Amino acid sequence: MGPSLASGDALSEGFAKGILEGTTKSLTKKAMGFVDVRDCADAHLQGVKVAEAANKRFLLAGESLWFREAAEIIKAEYGPKGFPVTTTEDAEGESHCSLFNHSQAENVLGIKFTPMKESLKDMIESMIADGKIKVPETK
Repeated sequence: MGPSLASGDALSEGFAKGILEGTTKSLTKKAMGFVDVRDCADAHLQGVKVAEAANKRFLLAGESLWFREAAEIIKAEYGPKGFPVTTTEDAEGESHCSLFNHSQAENVLGIKFTPMKESLKDMIESMIADGKIKVPETK
């Protein structure tokens, strides 16, 4: 997640765009860990710079969200602007949300994870600026 740097259609872009434009008709009842691309890049850089990081693995999941929660974040920001945001969730699917402990990335690398609300907005705004998403005409 985060600002779009891809020249094509990236998986994260497709996820947010499908929800935003309503082309994703129903959300998979699933939860997963999300991370902002800027946090991931920072973690890689700090992994090289911080001596204590040598030979360690770091979990880079800033937040765990249900897909429906991501859609609700998008709807709160873009629904009032006329986007037909998908919020319908499949009846069947996962029954739990995995939680991740990213404290080692925070403590050793100094990563301050970007909230998904900010990451999703920055990604969508960058896709609008790049012409990948058309803003609905207001009536």
